Amino acid sequence: MFPRFRTGVLALAASAGGVLWLAGMACAQPFPPEPPDQKRAVAGWLVEHEAESDGGRIIRLTRAHGDYLIEYHVAFWRGNSGPYSGTSIGNPQGSCGGDTWQRDDDGDVWRAETDVPGQARAVRARLVESLTQCGASRAEIGAALAGFDRAFAVAADYAEVGRLATLAEIEAIVNYGRDPGAEANSSPAQ
Repeated sequence: MFPRFRTGVLALAASAGGVLWLAGMACAQPFPPEPPDQKRAVAGWLVEHEAESDGGRIIRLTRAHGDYLIEYHVAFWRGNSGPYSGTSIGNPQGSCGGDTWQRDDDGDVWRAETDVPGQARAVRARLVESLTQCGASRAEIGAALAGFDRAFAVAADYAEVGRLATLAEIEAIVNYGRDPGAEANSSPAQ
């Protein structure tokens, strides 16, 4: 009798757990589909676009050249006030340069990038400054940044995908639980 009782209790618990799981699924946050992760080698650089474990998106542009590991990234996350960008330079002694920044030029930090070549020049200047701080010569810097503009153009395309995906996620959160017909039903009759 005990084994049968135990089996019945387990079946009931499994049923209740299944009902609770289904109820939880019905209340889950409806996020838009995630864009696929992408990775591409461009002119000696690795360009990556991938999901982060916290729900954000990150675009990385990396290159190993000589003693230097060079990285540019832009990160998108629904809880940030906009995308964050950064550079870092590493050498055998560790990190030797880099910085992080957020777009703040006109207040519309979530807008599309309209001047990709201009943005590439700005990021390149940050990388040049960081490599200089790391003790790289002009010749080393030139060689280390070869192909950067072509790779940055791909990273900018990936960044636009990340920006749009993040904005869609923010929109889904803002509109969660709203009755889509509420606004239509509340407008005055004409």
